[in-house]
Amino acid sequence: ATAAAASPAPPRPVVTVAAKPANGASAASAITAPIPGVIIAVAVQAGATVRAGEELCTLEAMKMNNTIRAPRDGRISGVAVSVGQSVRQRQVLMEYAD
Repeated sequence: ATAAAASPAPPRPVVTVAAKPANGASAASAITAPIPGVIIAVAVQAGATVRAGEELCTLEAMKMNNTIRAPRDGRISGVAVSVGQSVRQRQVLMEYAD
């Protein structure tokens, strides 16, 4: 038997900002889907001012709900998804105005 016990991997962050968003949006302003799934809730609208960590939408993937949170403070310029929409990994969900 080995002395090192296998510990569970730390949870992956739910929100990612891809280096190259799928639809050509600026990487700094895009909020993208970390995994493919279906949007089951949208919590903000275009023009909303959000704080880092605030819930933006919920993505269902592999029968689990994943809350997509704002990676930084800012104003949302556009929401590119709606409830019931299927999304691909790295697809832009929302964009910051700044």
